[in-house]
Amino acid sequence: MSVSDAPQLAIGVGLLIINLIGLVVELIKSQQKNNRLSLAELAII
Repeated sequence: MSVSDAPQLAIGVGLLIINLIGLVVELIKSQQKNNRLSLAELAII
């Protein structure tokens, strides 16, 4: 792994974390409304 790969890796990890946080937030919102998200809706998110 070269030095130039580090920023790309950091951006990739950052985007992954943001997506995971967004997914968790959506799950919490859906649970508060007592609506279960289907697998299809999760895939779209």
